[in-house]
Amino acid sequence: MAEHQPRGGYYTVINPKLIEATVLPREPERPDSYAAELREISPTGAKLLVTALPELEYECRISLASPSLDCALVALAEVHWIWPNLAGDWLLGCGINPPLSDASFKNLLDSGLLERRFARREPIRIPVQVQLQPGEPRVPATVHDLSDGGVCLTMRWTPPATRDVCIFASVSASEVRIPLKLRWSTHVGLEYFVGCEVIRYADILLLRKMQPTDQNHFDERAPLGPALAGRELPRPA
Repeated sequence: MAEHQPRGGYYTVINPKLIEATVLPREPERPDSYAAELREISPTGAKLLVTALPELEYECRISLASPSLDCALVALAEVHWIWPNLAGDWLLGCGINPPLSDASFKNLLDSGLLERRFARREPIRIPVQVQLQPGEPRVPATVHDLSDGGVCLTMRWTPPATRDVCIFASVSASEVRIPLKLRWSTHVGLEYFVGCEVIRYADILLLRKMQPTDQNHFDERAPLGPALAGRELPRPA
């Protein structure tokens, strides 16, 4: 998959429940803290969701802990803005100052907790045939989660050790062949999930055309909804 810096410099958290995020006072001796959900992060900022509006000061600390991280990550931060949603939750926009070091942020990226695609995923469902090795019989699979960087396949066969596979699909009564490069795989029960890079951008456009027209599109991130009001915290004098 393409792993370029995403638009706006922020990486989206794949599953916020896998990260224990806490907003703390700047002074370590103060006991008050607030549980939060980390939604997006960059070396210089973070967006967090809290269920109730906390009594925050402009300067604070953000602590991130997860079994996927070698150790808890603590950053000095400043609350730049607060925004509510219709569910009664609050989104906090924080600047991280000083910025996270290259080593700290690389550790966060390598943990697998962040979405590293340059483009957002498009939830789709396209039945295909996969040829796992040259000359071998094809096996059925389904294309899910299309982006400009690649696709995710689901199938019930163990992915091969090779990096190169091909999928075959029908378009206007004709068969098309799309070469892919395997990047990762995991399984849940009998289902294997395989992340693949699409080598030719023209094939991304082709897969989009193959998508059923009545398929519903949705954004996987929890919507913040129309804003009721925005509020910026004043900087300390």
